Amino acid sequence: MNPYPKEWYLAVCGLDCSTCSIHTREGHILKYFEEKGIDPQKIKCDGCRSERNENHWSKDCELLLCCIDKKNKEFCGECDDFPCDKIIEWAKGDEGYQEAMAKMQKMKQIGKAEWLGALRS
Repeated sequence: MNPYPKEWYLAVCGLDCSTCSIHTREGHILKYFEEKGIDPQKIKCDGCRSERNENHWSKDCELLLCCIDKKNKEFCGECDDFPCDKIIEWAKGDEGYQEAMAKMQKMKQIGKAEWLGALRS
């Protein structure tokens, strides 16, 4: 049984860490990195909200640093500056990032409590 609530696995940007292939250590991602000459044992992440140690894939993520460290928020969608240039540029990089930003836009519209409540249902 998982010790964390579903929202714990949601990154500050809206990505779902519980489905990330690096977090789940899926074979295809391990093989991909192994083919690049990277030790598959180094490919791991305990999620965005985990301790920022060697098991944190993106401990220097500028969205994470801004949201949690600088703004003291849980999610980018709570910020008065959302959507900022950082997240807009980040979202251009991948379809999954665009979906994550859409989640944050939904949070901004309906509020964090209602948004999280819908996740728990």
